[in-house]
Amino acid sequence: MKILFCRIEWMERYQGIVEQYRLIGKDSEAREESRKYESWNFKTDIENEFVFGYVPTKHHNGKLNSIHIERIDGISKEDEIAHSVLVVWVSKEPIKDSKSVIIGWYKNADVFRNYTYMDIDDEKWPVNVIALSKNVILLPIDKRTLEVPWAGGVNGSPYGMAQSNIWFADKAEEQTYVEKVFNYIENYNGENWVGK
Repeated sequence: MKILFCRIEWMERYQGIVEQYRLIGKDSEAREESRKYESWNFKTDIENEFVFGYVPTKHHNGKLNSIHIERIDGISKEDEIAHSVLVVWVSKEPIKDSKSVIIGWYKNADVFRNYTYMDIDDEKWPVNVIALSKNVILLPIDKRTLEVPWAGGVNGSPYGMAQSNIWFADKAEEQTYVEKVFNYIENYNGENWVGK
């Protein structure tokens, strides 16, 4: 199964940074300029056809790291784009002892190894995930309940999200959890906040 978990900052609606929906995170003011792109992850384009996703990658020697898409099933080191990927977006509500949860997903998404730049709001915005808006779900706050395990630490799971904002969930011991997520997504028929 082609699946990728991506962690971003917590927001209610991801319709751009506006006062009522601003990014909420431990140090999001300091990162607002560089991480503002996450705030558009569930906003449709003008024609309501596409949604453009951004997951921050780490830096190395002043250069943004690539997403190692070759870890996605069926993708090689030569491929620049992984097609038809289920991208699961993860965030953590900024309250004490909160857990990381699934906030939404893109079905049949294209995941780019390196950022591509799109003209959005009269600027060049970095994007590394694109999907048709009809394949995208943003869960309402009260539906964001499916926890994503945290790997490592004293009470950590043997698998799950860790320091990276990306989790490939490509190991055998992770597949029971992946199947649980897949079944949840396939059976979800509740409200969708995309574009709202």
